[in-house]
Amino acid sequence: MLAALIVSLESWLWDHFMALARWAERAPPVRWTIDGYRRLPPLAMAFVVCLALAIGEPLKLIGLWLASTGHPVQAGIAIGSGYVLGTALPAWLVAQGRERLMTLAWFAWGYTRLHGLVRAAHDYLARQPAWVATRIWVGRMVRRLRLWSRR
Repeated sequence: MLAALIVSLESWLWDHFMALARWAERAPPVRWTIDGYRRLPPLAMAFVVCLALAIGEPLKLIGLWLASTGHPVQAGIAIGSGYVLGTALPAWLVAQGRERLMTLAWFAWGYTRLHGLVRAAHDYLARQPAWVATRIWVGRMVRRLRLWSRR
């Protein structure tokens, strides 16, 4: 049940991050940056994605260390930043340059395998009774919050 709640929350956050990214893409400086990124050769694009991962992933570990040493606010900021820089930004960068990145054989191989694993994990979760019950419960809570907020 806890895993289903976490995955639901992460999915909800992901949807909102992508909406924010689409909004930010309309700003000229972001648009220019995206256009420059899309003009890079595929190997340079892959380097930028790896750079974002290399910056973001350690932030998650730093956040765990901060949490264990009694700094919950700083831990939340570090972990949140780690998720944005180490997960959301690389995924967004891949989405921006996927066609060109897929010309790299090693990238296409890894991308295909990773998406196969993610699909298998989601299919497995979708068959679990706790997942189904949690999704129903979350849906009810969301509807109630929307009704409550309209009052």
